[in-house]
Amino acid sequence: MRKSTPYAVLRFLPLVLLACLTTQAQRTTHVPADASTIQSAIDASSSGDTILVSPGTYFENLDLRGKAITLQSTEGPETTILDGSNLAPVVTFATRETRATSLSGFTLRNGAPASTTSHGGGILLVASSPTIAGNILTHNLCTALDATQSSPLLTRNILRETHPSALCIAQPVAPVVFSGGSPTLLHNIVEHNDLTAAQPISAGIALTGAQATLQSNILRENLTGNDAPSAIFTSGTQPIHFEQNLINANSSHCGPAVSIASPGTFLNNTVADNATCDSSAELTLSSPQLMVVNNILATSSSHPALACSLEPAAFHHNLLHNASGPVLAGACPDPGTNLFADPLFANRVQADYHLSPHSPALAEGTTAFALAQHDLDDILRIQDGRIDLGPYEHALPKILTASTIILNATPSPAEAFQSITLTAQVTAQNATPTGSIVFTANSQPLATLPLDTTGRASFTTTALPAATLPFSATYSGSATIAPSSDTLTQRIAPATTLLSFAVTPSTADETQSVTLSATVAAPLSTRSPTGQVQFLELTTHNVLATLPLDPTGHASATLPTLPNGTWLIDAIYLGSANFSPVTLPASNALTLTIANRGYVLSTANQTITIQSGHHAPVPLTLASIGTFAATLILSCANLPANATCTFSPASPSLTAGSTLPVTLTLDTDAIPGFLALTHPAAGPTLAFLLVLTFKRRRQALSSLCLLTALTGCTSQYPAQVPSGTYPIQVVSQAVGSSTKQTLSLIVVVTN
Repeated sequence: MRKSTPYAVLRFLPLVLLACLTTQAQRTTHVPADASTIQSAIDASSSGDTILVSPGTYFENLDLRGKAITLQSTEGPETTILDGSNLAPVVTFATRETRATSLSGFTLRNGAPASTTSHGGGILLVASSPTIAGNILTHNLCTALDATQSSPLLTRNILRETHPSALCIAQPVAPVVFSGGSPTLLHNIVEHNDLTAAQPISAGIALTGAQATLQSNILRENLTGNDAPSAIFTSGTQPIHFEQNLINANSSHCGPAVSIASPGTFLNNTVADNATCDSSAELTLSSPQLMVVNNILATSSSHPALACSLEPAAFHHNLLHNASGPVLAGACPDPGTNLFADPLFANRVQADYHLSPHSPALAEGTTAFALAQHDLDDILRIQDGRIDLGPYEHALPKILTASTIILNATPSPAEAFQSITLTAQVTAQNATPTGSIVFTANSQPLATLPLDTTGRASFTTTALPAATLPFSATYSGSATIAPSSDTLTQRIAPATTLLSFAVTPSTADETQSVTLSATVAAPLSTRSPTGQVQFLELTTHNVLATLPLDPTGHASATLPTLPNGTWLIDAIYLGSANFSPVTLPASNALTLTIANRGYVLSTANQTITIQSGHHAPVPLTLASIGTFAATLILSCANLPANATCTFSPASPSLTAGSTLPVTLTLDTDAIPGFLALTHPAAGPTLAFLLVLTFKRRRQALSSLCLLTALTGCTSQYPAQVPSGTYPIQVVSQAVGSSTKQTLSLIVVVTN
C-alpha cells in the first residue's frame, strides 16, 4: 500500500534547500560555534549570508529583520528545535523579506501571538514573502502560520497539533491563515489540528482575500467544534488555484470539509470520508466563477456530498459518490459529463486513496486546463494518453525485458578460507543490464556490487569455512530489465595441510633438554591451521606430547625424560573442522639418541679395502653427547706390521653439542705416503743422472740425493703389509679425562 506519511514531504529537503540558495552565500556562520544564539547570528549577518544551526533546542523568538539570508539546520527538523516558550511567534518575517530569505529544516514549537499585534503563532508574516521549506510546525497557539498581505513559498512543511488559547480572540484562528497576498503552498501536510475548544474559521487552511495556489498538499484528520470548515475555507474575490490536493478524514461539528467562496479552479483533487452533520455537505461551493474539473468526491453519509449555492462556471469530468445518501444539493448542475460511481480506491479503510486498477476514475479526466506535470507522488501525470481523476495518476505496469543470470564460483572445489571468487553474469535480449547483484552464502549476505559495463559483477572472499554452502546471486533489475537470480551449491573442503617437525638436538645426554617442535601449514588457505600436534615414539608407541598450535601454526615443547637409548620420534597433526589432519609415515621419523654425557666416534663404513703398498683416507665423525667438550688424542691400535696411520686434525677439539669430521689416513707400507711402482727408476733416466753427476762434480751431492729418492736409495722397496684381512682399532682419548672411545675397523689388504 502506498500512503503518504508525515515525513514523506521531508525526503526532498536537500533539493529544497538547494533551491533556496538563490543568492550565493558571502559568509557562513555556525551556531553555536561562531555565535552563541541564532538571533545574534542574524543581527550580524548581511544579505547573501548563510547561518547553519547545529542540532539542539534553542529557546528564542527570532526576527529575520528583512535580511536576504539562508537560515537552516545542519541535521534536519527532528533534531533542531526552535522553542518560542509561548511568549511570541517563534519566527517573525515583518520587514518585507523576499523569497531570497529562507527558513529550512527546523521544528518550530510553543509559539504564541505577538503582544503588539495579537497575530502569529509558530510563524508570523507581515507584508513578507520568504521561502519556508522542510519544517515541522507543532504545538503552537492559535495558528501555526499567520500571514497578512504576504506571498511566501511554503513547500514540504508539516503543520500539526495547533492548540486554541485565550490569546486567540483578536485574530482569525486556523493552523494556516492568509489574509491577502499571493501565497504558494506545495507538498505540505496539515494534520492532527484539534480546534474543537475554539471558534476557528478553519481547522486546516483559511484564505481570506488571498490569491493563493495550493498544489499537491494533504489535509487530514483536523477537527473543529463549530460550523467552520474542517479543512479549507476561502472568501474574497481574488482567484484561487487548488490542484491535486488530498482532503480526507477531517471532521467538523456541523460544517463542511471544504468551503470555497472564491473564484478560480478546483482541479484533480480528492475530497473523501470527511465527517459533518446532516445539514451540511462535505464540499460547499458558492462562487459562479469557479471551475470544478477532474475531481473525486466520495463519502458515505446521509448528508449530500456536494452543495452549490451558486452554479459553478464549469462542473464536469468529476467522479461523485455517496454510498449512504444524496450526491448533489442546491444549484450544482449535472451536465452529463460527470461520473456517479464508487471510485474504487486502492485501500480506503487504510486511507490509501490511490486508484485501483479497476477504478472508473482511470483515464476519465480532461486536459483542457494547464495541469501539473507530476502527481501528488511526483509520478508523471499522464500514463496512458488521458489524465486520471483525483491527485494520483495510476502508474501503468511496466513491461520489462527478461534477464538471465549465471553464477560461477572459482576455484571449484575449494578449501576452507581459500580465496574464492563468485562471478555473476547477467544478460538480457537486446539490452545491457544495469543495476546491482546481491551475493549470499547460506542465505547470509556477502556483498552487494554494481554490474560493470558487460553486465558482470564479481566478489572475492577468504572468509568461508569448510561446509557445503548454497550460494546465490540476485539481480535487482532496472527500470527496463526484470530481476533474476541463480544458485549453486559448492563443497568447501577442509584445507590441505603440511606437517614438518624437528627434534633438537638429535643426540643428547641424560641431563640435557630436548625440544620437540612442529609447523603446520595450509598452502591454499589464507589462515593458519588450528588444533593440536602429537609427538609419538614409534618403538614403544607412546604419545610423548600433545601440543596446541599457536596463531602462526607452530607448536613446541620440552621432551619428557627418556631413558638412554635410540628412539624414533614421529609427529601427527590431529586436524580441525577447517583443516585436514596429517599422519607422517614411519620413514619420516627422526632418530634421537640419549646417552651418558660424553662423545661418540663413528664411521659410515667400518670395512676398508686397500692395495698393498698404497694408502687410503677413512672419514670419521666425532659427536659430542650433551655438554661434553674436550681436546682428543687419536691413535691406532692392533695395526699389522709395516702399516701406519695418521689423523687430520691430529688433536681435534670437540665443543658441546658439536659434530666434528676427522680423516684417518691408513698406509700399508712402512713409509707413510710411499707409493710403490712396479719397477724402480732405470734406463735412460739413471744413465742421464750418472753422466750429469760426473760432468758437474760440484753438483754431485744433490744429484746423488735425487737419484736416491727416485730409486729408494736402494734397489729394494719399503716393507709392505701382506695381503689379508686385519682388524684394527681407532682409539680416542680425551685430554685430562678418562673418557675414551674405541672404534673397530676391518682392513682388507689386496695385492
